[in-house]
Amino acid sequence: QLALELGAKYGIRTVLVLPSAMIGGEAHQLSYSNRLVWQILQGEIPVDTNITLNWIDVKDVALGAYQAMQKGRNGERYILANERHHSLQESVQLAAEQYPELRLKTPKRVPKAVLYIVASLMELQSKLTRKEPQLQRQYLDMFYGLKQDYNISKAREELGFRPKPSRQALLEAFAYLKDEWQGSGVKD
Repeated sequence: QLALELGAKYGIRTVLVLPSAMIGGEAHQLSYSNRLVWQILQGEIPVDTNITLNWIDVKDVALGAYQAMQKGRNGERYILANERHHSLQESVQLAAEQYPELRLKTPKRVPKAVLYIVASLMELQSKLTRKEPQLQRQYLDMFYGLKQDYNISKAREELGFRPKPSRQALLEAFAYLKDEWQGSGVKD
């Protein structure tokens, strides 16, 4: 909102893009979303947190941002996402189907109250280790049970935004991270 207000105040054309969970190749370090994909492949998703993800290829977001710069209307916001979300269970199942040799287990759903206690402990531990906790209460508050499905018709019609399906983006991210990624570490 502040960007739009400042743009209007100073006469600066302002177009906002709102991307969902960006994943994909060419990573020097892993973003939060790519790190989650990596954890899926490593079998490091012990429980289903009932948080859904709207996977989108980072290259589609980059193109969408460029299209917004070229064609977007001043003062408008454009959602750069896919229309349908994937649950964590669906994402793990897709990886398990694609890579049976990994013997990935579908995570079991855990009640929110238990997750909240675990998140509190992880947050406390993170103060000692200075590493970001894998589970945070603020994310549970925001995303638990939320179905991240979006209406992207405005971006399609006005920008020509045509992202690849989230399933394809996820499969390509799996392939990149499994077969090619040799980055210098995980971004905190």
